[in-house]
Amino acid sequence: MSDALRDALTVLGFGFLFWLVLALPAWLVAGLTGLAGLSISAGLCLVPGCLAAAAKTWWGLSHVAFFLVASFLRLFLAAGGALVAKTARPELGLREFFVWLILFYLFVVAIESLVTLKRMGQLKWLKRPGSGSAEQG
Repeated sequence: MSDALRDALTVLGFGFLFWLVLALPAWLVAGLTGLAGLSISAGLCLVPGCLAAAAKTWWGLSHVAFFLVASFLRLFLAAGGALVAKTARPELGLREFFVWLILFYLFVVAIESLVTLKRMGQLKWLKRPGSGSAEQG
């Protein structure tokens, strides 16, 4: 499996687990509309998150250029998608949609950053024991 696909699937897998964690609170707070808002939020954040996680391998950009491009991609797609979702479904308010969008956005940024920094070799503490050349102490 290629590194780009592995990184994208890691972000997607953690995103699905996060969706499962938030499904009950979303349903308790806003019912079925909350679950719909949570699912829309997941899609709006996971698509650019997976693209950004895989893009470092695809594009071969410098670290700074990569983070700028990934941030723009993520913000543009999430914010633009939120405007489209709010226009298409006006009943989606703070409880039903935007709170889940913010939580998902922050979570996906964190996971994507960990995956990308690990790929760049910046997180030596994240490697499994015996899987790399990190010094054993």
